Amino acid sequence: MSEIKSKILVIDDDRDMLKMLEAILMLDGFEVCLCNDPEDALQLAHDELPDLILLDMLMPGKSGLDVMMEVRGTEATRNIPILFLSAVGDEAVVVKALKGADDYVIKPFKTLELEARIDKILERAAKPVPELTAGKSSKTQRPASAMRRRDVPGAPGRDMLLRGIGKVLVRPHQEQALPHRGQPGPARGAAPGWNLRAHPPVVHRERRFHPKGDQGQEQGNADRTGR
Repeated sequence: MSEIKSKILVIDDDRDMLKMLEAILMLDGFEVCLCNDPEDALQLAHDELPDLILLDMLMPGKSGLDVMMEVRGTEATRNIPILFLSAVGDEAVVVKALKGADDYVIKPFKTLELEARIDKILERAAKPVPELTAGKSSKTQRPASAMRRRDVPGAPGRDMLLRGIGKVLVRPHQEQALPHRGQPGPARGAAPGWNLRAHPPVVHRERRFHPKGDQGQEQGNADRTGR
C-alpha cells in the first residue's frame, strides 16, 4: 500500500471525471475527497481542510470562479492552493482565474503533466513563509553606497561642482601642460588639467632661398660670415 502523501479535494459536476481523477490521484498516493455539487464545496473544504483543491470552471449553480472567491474569502480556507482543471481555454477567463488560483490546466489533460503541476504546487505550499521582523520593511533597503551626493555631510553641491568644472575648462593651455623631466611638478592638491601630454617648444629656423640654388645659398652664407 502506497504512503499517503497529501489530501486533495476535487470539485466537478461531471461524475465520470470525478471517478477518473480519483483513480489517477490515488494511484499516485494522494488521499482524495470528491464533490460534485459546487454549493457544498465551501463547507467540504472547511471540514476537510485539504492540501489542494482541483476545481472545475463550468458547473451548474456556481462557477469555479464563484467557488474560488468563497474559498479565498473564508479565514480557514483562504490559504489552500487551488488548481483549475477545465475545458475553458479562453484567455480572459484563464487570466481572471489565475488572479486567485495557483495554476490552470485545460482539459483534456495529460496525466503526467497534471501530476507534475500538482507536485509543484504542493512543494511550494510546503515551504515556510519567512516572517518579517517587526519595524522593518520587506523591501530591500538602499545601501549606503547608493546615497546621493547631497545626502553626504560636507559634500560639495551641484552648483559648486559645475563652477569648478568651468574654471578648469577655461584655464590657458600653458597651465595645463605637464612639467618636463627634471622640473618640479604641480603643488600637492592642485587640480589636474585636461591636457595630458607636454609639448616641447618648437624652434623655427629661418632659411632663405637663393635664386642660384644651393651653391648660391652657400656662397651667400659665406659672404655674411666673413663680414
